[in-house]
Amino acid sequence: MAPCELCGSETQLMRVLIEGTELDVCKNCSSFGQGLKSRSHPSVVQPKRPVTLPQELTETEAVVENFAQLIKDAREKKGLTQKDFAQSINEKASLIHKIETGAEPPLALAKKIEKVLHVTLVTKVQEAALPSTTKSGSITIGDMIKIKTRRHDA
Repeated sequence: MAPCELCGSETQLMRVLIEGTELDVCKNCSSFGQGLKSRSHPSVVQPKRPVTLPQELTETEAVVENFAQLIKDAREKKGLTQKDFAQSINEKASLIHKIETGAEPPLALAKKIEKVLHVTLVTKVQEAALPSTTKSGSITIGDMIKIKTRRHDA
């Protein structure tokens, strides 16, 4: 028996078409797609090889937690009102108000504010690496989906 390509469980597999891709999956995972006729010849087993992660999965940029207070303090230190500061960076005063009350700015805007106010708002963040193996001994598509979901929930 081979591992399910979605969840990794060692059980009887069936060929299923899931979102345009043919996969060998267990009975539980087969509900995610349409069953296909089984092949008359056994599928070729690819040799196991290490999984390398793209750089953006392990290191990303994020806005620091105390961005609102940093922006407000730096703006006030320069003697600027929210309206004046907004005009200086070509944004709306209402956006500056929202940011100073806790709405996280997009990275591009945070970088623009950094340059004008001379504060550090964007930092590099190391994210947890993917597990190198699962029950079946390799990373499955299901593992990748779980990891991607966890990244977006954080």
